[in-house]
Parts: sequence; structure tokens; C-alpha cells
Amino acid sequence: MPRLTLVRSSRAAEGRGDRDELEALPDATAEAEEDGVSEGLVAAEVAAALAGATDDVLSSAPLMLPLALSVCMERHDAGTEGLISAMLSLRRAVLAVSGLDSRSEPVPLVAGDPRTAALGLAEYTRGLLVRAARACAAAPDDVASAAAARLA
Repeated sequence: MPRLTLVRSSRAAEGRGDRDELEALPDATAEAEEDGVSEGLVAAEVAAALAGATDDVLSSAPLMLPLALSVCMERHDAGTEGLISAMLSLRRAVLAVSGLDSRSEPVPLVAGDPRTAALGLAEYTRGLLVRAARACAAAPDDVASAAAARLA
């Protein structure tokens, strides 16, 4: 399947948009993953959940994130290891579409109890989406969508 890269839209540069817009373009150099379909679906759902998990939402509903991850695992018949793998793929995709320097972005530690590791990785990835959105001057859900499309 084709890979996508996030770029600034020429429409915004031409004054036809009131804010920068982002487009996803094919990345001809990326190779398709053997099992990318199911992992891509898991990553897309996780990306959407994390983009919607703002600090305000989590302060009023602290169980939202663990519940969203649990529902995603159940819906896609993915275990904790599959969820972790999908989030690590999502991390790489977010870095690629946002233009953030992967050498300066910390690599999350995934160790110990898989459930705790998955929750910690989800928190890290949520923060990464916010940092990437800031770097692109876009909304976190736009970055999440472009990263998910890259994994499709």
C-alpha cells in the first residue's frame, strides 16, 4: 500500500486558507509491512483516541485512555504486545509526517509489566502527538490522521 507524508498545503501558501493546511502525499521510498493491515488499523484507532485525549478530557475522565486502549485491543483481537507494536509504529509515523527530528525525540522505554508499559507508551505517544502538532502548526487529530494514513 502507498505510504503518505504530511506536507504544508499550497492552498494555505496562496492565501486560500485561513490557517496552514496539511496534506498527505505518497512516499515512494517506504516499503509495505507484511502485517501492516491489522497493525495499521490498531494504530489508526489508537491515534484517534490519543488525539482526543486532551488534558481536560483526562482530568474529567481519567479512565478514558485505559478504556480506549482496551476497546481497541478487543475490537482488533490484539493483545498487549500487538498494541505496543502498533504504538511504536505510530510513533515512527508521527515523527515522519511531522518533520520532528527522530534523533532528538526520546525513545520510550517499554519494559516491565506489559499493561503498564502499554499505558506508559500511550501517554508518551499522546505527548508526541501534541509536540508534532505544535511543530506542524496543526491540530493533533490532523497529525494523527496523517500518521494513520501513512500506516494504512
